[in-house]
Amino acid sequence: MTRYTAHQINSLADALCAVTHEYLWTPRAQWAEKRTPGVNLVFRAGSGNATYVSHKKENPRDFTMTFGRKMVESALTPDCMGGWTHTREIKDRGYFQGEVNALNSLSAVSMHEFRMSSKLY
Repeated sequence: MTRYTAHQINSLADALCAVTHEYLWTPRAQWAEKRTPGVNLVFRAGSGNATYVSHKKENPRDFTMTFGRKMVESALTPDCMGGWTHTREIKDRGYFQGEVNALNSLSAVSMHEFRMSSKLY
């Protein structure tokens, strides 16, 4: 089994943020702005397992999508992939022809969180 360094995992979490911003948020930002003027979505790599979308009470139009570094690490570990919602979605909904691997797992978590975030604005 391949062991990944903390630097590699951090780099991958940061890349997941950048790719989600570029390919999912940027094309949809104008739509979101029309629907909820002033909406903003920023991306960050968190330190834990949790991958989620949050907003601050003082400005409910500022959202943060956090990708947990430990989730990223588990997506790279075949024995750990199975417990995540996005992994079940890959299998149950037939995403990626039901094939669970690191690339499909990280792609699915990005799309899952983005889909959930779009319900908030």
